[in-house]
Amino acid sequence: MIHACPKHPTPQASCYKNCGCRCAPCLALRGRQTKTRRHLASVGYRENIDVEPIALHVEELRQTMAVMEIAHTAGLSHDAVRRIHLRCNPKVSRRVARALLAVEPLAIEEQGIGIVNGCGTRRRLQALQAIGWTSVDVAAAMGVSHRTVSRWLRAKRVSASTRAAVAMVYEEMRYSVPPERTSQERGAASRARNTAARNKWRAPGFWADGKIDDPTARPRKTEARNNDSDEMAEEVERMLGTDSAQGIASRLGYADYDSLATVLARGGHKRMAERLRAAKVVAA
Repeated sequence: MIHACPKHPTPQASCYKNCGCRCAPCLALRGRQTKTRRHLASVGYRENIDVEPIALHVEELRQTMAVMEIAHTAGLSHDAVRRIHLRCNPKVSRRVARALLAVEPLAIEEQGIGIVNGCGTRRRLQALQAIGWTSVDVAAAMGVSHRTVSRWLRAKRVSASTRAAVAMVYEEMRYSVPPERTSQERGAASRARNTAARNKWRAPGFWADGKIDDPTARPRKTEARNNDSDEMAEEVERMLGTDSAQGIASRLGYADYDSLATVLARGGHKRMAERLRAAKVVAA
């Protein structure tokens, strides 16, 4: 019998099983494959292995990669990776296992597209709230709704573009404090700080540089001092006695002296903050 399968131009063992071809070459290849499998089984070799370690590796990859990215890198279908991740079958073929184990997690800084771990985004928003910035304040700075920011506060995964946008706003706001000129502003900032304290959210100074996006990183036990606040304290000390507290705050780019005093206190300069507040009393 001549091989005439339209799907397989050359004889294959799979052609015997899937296409029903009974030509001599396909029959011989099928017999050889069956004999090899029986021999391997007799010596303890298993073609399929336990899915659990492979599923754990996929879960690790999912910290920094979407299922589609994993599938594309491994040369597998999206559905195959998803089923392994969900442990739909107790076993997985060695070929698929090798393909997945060859995929290494992307470094955090390489994740420019797709869906990424929301850990860094949550920590940044929580850190801003710990120093008094509300979801409304952050939303206004980003040009989105406060409901969107509230959702990001607890999101497990976000888009890479969202993480980049939040990181940019975080760097702009982390060294300042919200205005507290009116009772409404003071109340909003106080509620934000109380919420953060209740949930044990850490301020920016508790996170080491470059670690806030790392899911395995833990905050410092004490808040680190900011070098910018040291320079600011020197500037305030130089200007004390030459201007009012409000004048000093305006010259340093702050809306009011109390915001400046709060930044100094958070940076470890509580005595300088007290002297600045006292200067307001003297000026009055």
